Amino acid sequence: QAANAQPHPGLQLAAFKIGRYSLGLDNKGSHNWRSRTYSHQASWLSGQAQEIGKTAIRILLQCWEGHLTPTEAAEIADKASQCQDDGMAEASAQLALSVLPHAGSLAVQDTKRALIQCKDQGRRMLEQACNAVESAATTVGVSPEVLFEVSRHWSWLYHQESGAAAGMAANGVNAGAGNHAGPVAHQPQLLAHQQQQLAALQQQQALQLQALQVLLLTFNASSFGTEDAALFRSRWRQW
Repeated sequence: QAANAQPHPGLQLAAFKIGRYSLGLDNKGSHNWRSRTYSHQASWLSGQAQEIGKTAIRILLQCWEGHLTPTEAAEIADKASQCQDDGMAEASAQLALSVLPHAGSLAVQDTKRALIQCKDQGRRMLEQACNAVESAATTVGVSPEVLFEVSRHWSWLYHQESGAAAGMAANGVNAGAGNHAGPVAHQPQLLAHQQQQLAALQQQQALQLQALQVLLLTFNASSFGTEDAALFRSRWRQW
């Protein structure tokens, strides 16, 4: 094949699957593969995933835990997120989300980037990401800096919900002011609007409580030493 020719998509995808299978077999012969710092095969898979696109990312999403370390999977997700394709960005965020339950094995910056990827896909995915990191913190331990970052995301979600609730309340006032002709006819709509406001308020309170719980978890982190405490105070002033 000519040096400047484009690879055949079907053959490239087949090679990617074979490479993934080969890496899985190689892992079975090495009991400490999860602690490796570099793998030529994993690096090759990463490059191929960027070229193939979201199809390769979705394949990894289903099976990366038996083939890649959390750091390798997070790096692939981060690189894939830099693509301008929306489908690729969504798939890479899903991959990043699947890595966050292993946050205890990730570097601080890797975890932060994964959280940002999830945030870019919407509030619901960010909530799932924060919950995943908290779950990891209760089992294997997570850096206090990461937990503080999670609390900031909870706070951001709380303010987003507060803004949405304020907008709903303003709409309700406007609807009531314009309702001169038939208040009885509009009563079901007003009742539904009030129920929505109540649900939004409950969601705000839940998010605020979640942020406070993460802060408490940060203070109780076993690795929270003098330097960590100083860093926490610095981050708190920035917040």
